Amino acid sequence: MTNAQWRWKVVAWTAIFLAAAEALWLATRYPQGSEELTLSVQRTIERHQLRYFGDLISRQFHRPDCPAVATIPTRFRVLFLSRRAALEMGFSPCARCRP
Repeated sequence: MTNAQWRWKVVAWTAIFLAAAEALWLATRYPQGSEELTLSVQRTIERHQLRYFGDLISRQFHRPDCPAVATIPTRFRVLFLSRRAALEMGFSPCARCRP
């Protein structure tokens, strides 16, 4: 495993740990069955979800914050809910944002 691959695994596991820690904090802060808890957990989940945008012309996929996403015409832009889905559809990762 290369250093870059190892680094990305550390980043991914750190993000997962932080999301779990925040969910646990929310669960202890609010009583069970609280509607406020449900909304807070939903916002936390949405904040930590990564989505990727693909370009049907270049067959590349990008992180949402990549500058190349703004240059993709809307009719050629597709949304992937995971990196794996983009790879399975034959898209390659962007060299700039490295998703």
